[in-house]
Amino acid sequence: MHGRCVSVDLSQAGGSRGFEVSAGGLTTAITITGSAQSDSINGGSGADVLNGGEGNDSLDGGDGVDTYTGGDGADQFQFFLAATDLDTGAGVATVTDVVLDFNSVQGDRVQGLYGAATATNYQEAAASVADLATLLAAADTALNGTVRYYLGEVTGGPSYLVTDQDGTGVTQVIQLDNVTLATFQQSDIVA
Repeated sequence: MHGRCVSVDLSQAGGSRGFEVSAGGLTTAITITGSAQSDSINGGSGADVLNGGEGNDSLDGGDGVDTYTGGDGADQFQFFLAATDLDTGAGVATVTDVVLDFNSVQGDRVQGLYGAATATNYQEAAASVADLATLLAAADTALNGTVRYYLGEVTGGPSYLVTDQDGTGVTQVIQLDNVTLATFQQSDIVA
């Protein structure tokens, strides 16, 4: 498929078990809306929109700048495909994915490239900063090869989970809307 948007809506599907939907072969943008059960939804390589709906869903956007909405339930947002560092020249990097409704209290979790966050591989900013460029500069300093996850917040804006694979630059910049330094915990990153 090329040049089209594909939409899959399972929100009205009945049954007592969730669905597994994978768009791994598609290169165009897709929109997938899950059912009321616990679904496993995998995007393709386009800029996908994944909506888990109700249930404890597993969402993996694949390549592309994807937008995630977990919905009700304890959802797992998966980020596995980053292979190279982003260009952060002039403090600007592309946001690699956006999570619109992360809710730690509800049981939502992030599953990333480097396993569960620990006191050794996770660092959180002490305070919010003025802009994304300042946040990325702090993340680049903190992500030293041992620290793989850095959480920062832009004052009056979203938080960002920044990752790095090799201690140089940044690999992922995941925007977490409606998340603050106070509402995201180290234990929210799981293996």
